[in-house]
Amino acid sequence: MPNWSGGILTTKGQALQAKVDAGQTLLTLTKMKIGSGVLPTGQTLQGLNDLVAPEMIVPISAVSAEGNVSTITGVITNAGLTNGFNVRELGVFAQDPTLGEILYSITTDSAPDYFPPEGGAITVSEEFNYHITVSNASNVTAVLNSSGLVTVSILQQHNSDPNAHSEAIAKHNSSLNAHAGLLRLWQPIRAYVAGDICYSPTGASYKRFECTVAGTSGATEPTWPAVGSTIVDGTVTWKVVDIKNFLPLAGGMVTGDVLGITASQLDNSKKLATTEFVKKAGLQLAATAQYTAGPITLSAAQAGQLIDLASGYTGTITLPAAASIPDGSIYYFWSGANVAVPVQRSGSDTIYVNNSTVTSINLNSGDSLILMKTGAVGVGAWIAIGGTARLPFISQFGSSITGNGYQKLPSGLILQWGTAAIVSGGAVTYPIAFPNGVYWFVPAVTAVINFNSAYASAAAAPGLASTIVYHGGGTTPYNISWMAIGK
Repeated sequence: MPNWSGGILTTKGQALQAKVDAGQTLLTLTKMKIGSGVLPTGQTLQGLNDLVAPEMIVPISAVSAEGNVSTITGVITNAGLTNGFNVRELGVFAQDPTLGEILYSITTDSAPDYFPPEGGAITVSEEFNYHITVSNASNVTAVLNSSGLVTVSILQQHNSDPNAHSEAIAKHNSSLNAHAGLLRLWQPIRAYVAGDICYSPTGASYKRFECTVAGTSGATEPTWPAVGSTIVDGTVTWKVVDIKNFLPLAGGMVTGDVLGITASQLDNSKKLATTEFVKKAGLQLAATAQYTAGPITLSAAQAGQLIDLASGYTGTITLPAAASIPDGSIYYFWSGANVAVPVQRSGSDTIYVNNSTVTSINLNSGDSLILMKTGAVGVGAWIAIGGTARLPFISQFGSSITGNGYQKLPSGLILQWGTAAIVSGGAVTYPIAFPNGVYWFVPAVTAVINFNSAYASAAAAPGLASTIVYHGGGTTPYNISWMAIGK
C-alpha cells in the first residue's frame, strides 16, 4: 500500500516560490514525473534537479483550487511500457522565469506499488493527485497537456466549471467568421442562389446585399458600393439595399414602404406575399360595387372590383380613360338588369373584341364581362378577355340577325333563313355558303295568289350556296320564306 511522504520544495523550488510570493511571477506547473529511484547517501531531496531514476512523464490533465490548496491531477497507463517498476518518487515541475523548467517539489513512497509493463489481460492505469499549499491559489496555473488522460470525475469537474472554456469562448466570439452562417455574413467561395441575402461588417450597418444572379462568391470580399448599386462577386451579382427602408416605424406603425422579395408565381409555401405576387396570382377581387341606377362612370380606383348591376338598373356604364390607369388593370362586370346595359368607352378609346373594334358591349341579363386595360395595341385600349357578353363577337357565334340572316354555333352548325320573290325553278341564295353540307331546307309560300297553287318544294339535293325552289305559280314570282340548316 502506498505511503507517500509529505512533498517538499527543492532549493530551486523555494527560490521560485519566493518570487511567486513577492508577486513577481505566477506559479506555472508544467508536468509531473514518476520514478523508481532511491535517494543516494549524502544527497538531499532539496538539492535534486530531477528524479533519481525517472521512468515516466505524467501530463497534467486537470488543476483545481480550494482555499489556499491547489491540486493538480495526472493519469497514466502502462500502454507501451516495456519494463515495470516500483513507483518510489513523484516530482512536480514548474516554469522559472529565469532558469526555465525546474523540479519544483518532490515526494517519495516508502512502500511503493509496482507498475507493471504492458502485456497483461487489461491495461493498468493510475491517477496521481498532488496538493500544493500556497498563500494565494489564484497565483497557481498549470500547463494542461492535450494528450493527457482524464478520468470520468475529472471530466465531470471540468464540465461543471463555468470558466472551463472561457479562453476558447472569447476567441470564438472575437472571430468575424465564428457566426458567419448564423448571422448571414458574406462568406468566400460559397454558392448563393437568387434571393439569398448577406451582411458584412466591412459595409455600413444599414446595408444588406441581395443575390440577384446565382453563382459562387469570390475568394476575397468585394468593396461594397452605394445603396441601389449592383456588384459582381465571383459569379454572383449582388444588389445593395438600404434596410432602413424596410420597416420605418413611427408610434409602432409602419409608415413607409415595406419592401420584400417576390416569390415565383406558383409558389405555394408560407413565404410572405408581396403586392407584385398577388397581382401575378390574379385571383383576388378588390371589392364588389352594386349599382341600382345609372348611368355611371367608373374610376381608376375601381380597378379589380366587380361591378354588379341590380335588376332595376338602366342607363350606360362608361369606362375610365384608359390612359389614366396602369396596363393590366382589370374590371369585372355582372348584370342582373332586366334591360341591355351598354358598357362604353371613354372618349376615343378602343375596345377590342375578337380582333374587332367596338365602342361598346351590351350586357344582357345574366351576362358577365371582363375588360383589361392593355398597352399592347394602343395607349387608350381595352380588350375583352372573358365573360358571356363577348360571345356574340366570337367567330364560333358569328351571326347576322336580319331578315336574310344566319347564326353560327360552336358545334359548327349553321342556321340560315330569309325571303325571296322567285319564279318556279328559281334559286334561293343563302346569306353565306355552307362550308360542308346542307342537312335541311324548307321553303314556304308566304303570299297566296291562287290557293290551288300555294305550295313550294326544294330540289332533292340543296346546294351549298343556293337551292332551286319550285312552286305552283309557274313563271309568276311568288314570295318564298325559307330556312336551312347545315354545317
